[in-house]
Amino acid sequence: MISLKRPYEFQSIHSEGFKSYLYEKSLSVGRGTLEGEKWYCEALDRQLAGKEPDRQRLTEQNLMEWLERKPCEKKITQKKRLDFTKRFCRHMQKTDPAVEIPSLVIRDAQSEYVPYIFTKDEIRRIFDAADRYRSTRRSPYLEMAVPTAFRILYGCGLRSHELISLKLGDVDLDRQILFIRDTKFGKSRYVPFSESLGIRLRDYISRRFLSPDAGLWLFASRDDNIPYTTQAVHQWLLNLLHAAGIRHGGRGFGPRVHDFRHTFAVHSIQNRFHEKEDLALILPLLSVYLGHRDLRGTQYYLRLTAEIYPDIQNALLEKYGALTGRDGYEE
Repeated sequence: MISLKRPYEFQSIHSEGFKSYLYEKSLSVGRGTLEGEKWYCEALDRQLAGKEPDRQRLTEQNLMEWLERKPCEKKITQKKRLDFTKRFCRHMQKTDPAVEIPSLVIRDAQSEYVPYIFTKDEIRRIFDAADRYRSTRRSPYLEMAVPTAFRILYGCGLRSHELISLKLGDVDLDRQILFIRDTKFGKSRYVPFSESLGIRLRDYISRRFLSPDAGLWLFASRDDNIPYTTQAVHQWLLNLLHAAGIRHGGRGFGPRVHDFRHTFAVHSIQNRFHEKEDLALILPLLSVYLGHRDLRGTQYYLRLTAEIYPDIQNALLEKYGALTGRDGYEE
């Protein structure tokens, strides 16, 4: 199959720098992360390409238009653009000492978005809608891929780029474990999954793949092994929400694909609490499972659980009140 989409051609004076940056990233990050880095490189290149060469130089003054907050833009979106810019400038400093790393600091960016925690009834309705999903001529495996993908997102708490970066060889059906390579913080981890999800995965793999080639993408659109993108998974979610009768608040307001990860964490804490387990012992395990850098990122979910379920709020605050702050929140 011939792709009709032309590869992007860099036009600014930093075209070789963008190419070397992406090559360097390709050696250390997974496909999902690399996809995001490529998008930022192309966007910055377009921003600079129409300017005079002197105004294309990577100085803090020249970069301010690129870094300033856009109308109706969320602070977290601006911060992600800033973080990329600092990474790229550090790369360019290796060959050009005149490159400046922006001194701009954006604080409390995460606090603007309130995660959407699906109820268990909403999860059921989403799964019902996923089971009715239909394939298209361009994507003949959608009716198998979508129900499996969203059960993995909810059942394992994966980030969307971790989901689409899974290969067939990363699924160990006998031990019921996923091997996650492309993580946010660059650390691989093993993620166990339930017996019911294992049955789903075994059925999906047996129907989807003619040969057990470990290098094949677990979620690919066609037999030519072209993997789905995070944008495709987002579109699946929009379709599922509509079919399940769950309102979407528009771009930037959710529910988002990432909210399945938040929901997994909150439901896990809720279930462990009702089973009388000591959450002080459970949180470190959950932190490792989710791939957080430390326990602070996981403590945030304890606060969310207390806020969402009033029936257990007082008990949580009484026993774990010191652990329910928002400091260290990470996705």
